[in-house]
Amino acid sequence: MNVHTKIKSGKQSVWDDETKRKMGEMWNNGQSAGRISAKFGVSRNVVIGLAMRNPDLFTPKGKGAPKYARWGGRKPQPKQPGEARAKPLHNNVGHKVRDMNNTRRSRMEAVQREAEKFRSGTSPLLEIAPDDVHRLTKGKELKDLGAHECHWVLNNDGPFLYCAEATGGPVYCDHHAARVYRVRESWER
Repeated sequence: MNVHTKIKSGKQSVWDDETKRKMGEMWNNGQSAGRISAKFGVSRNVVIGLAMRNPDLFTPKGKGAPKYARWGGRKPQPKQPGEARAKPLHNNVGHKVRDMNNTRRSRMEAVQREAEKFRSGTSPLLEIAPDDVHRLTKGKELKDLGAHECHWVLNNDGPFLYCAEATGGPVYCDHHAARVYRVRESWER
């Protein structure tokens, strides 16, 4: 195999002008790219490529139905100057927008209430568990922990203290492992 073959640098069109003209006539008469490709024995993409490269022979087809018609909606009313835009009654899924906004608003209010509790220090997430209060005296910082000592964080503010009891498993002591890894109760049918 000769890898050093010279490639001709001139671009020659595979399609002669007569074939392009016939394809253009079929395209302009409303024939689909699939039908044109079947008649000339080429792929559909070849026909579309020729149509894009030769807009003088292939008149551009419309972009299709407007968005509101594709989704079964009706044409939006033109906005009058100074008038507020009308809100849609339904979202794309079909739910009423009013209900969706109320749900979103209530979720946002709940998140804001929880964030305020967290900032003020009254959130239950910041409380130390009663079982861990007596372990605080024996707690160690992370840099002082050994390989087989419990890595459960006991407090919520720095410096963080870890349980440091002997582990029954890879990371936690038996007490904290029971809190993390719950055993599934048998399912009754």
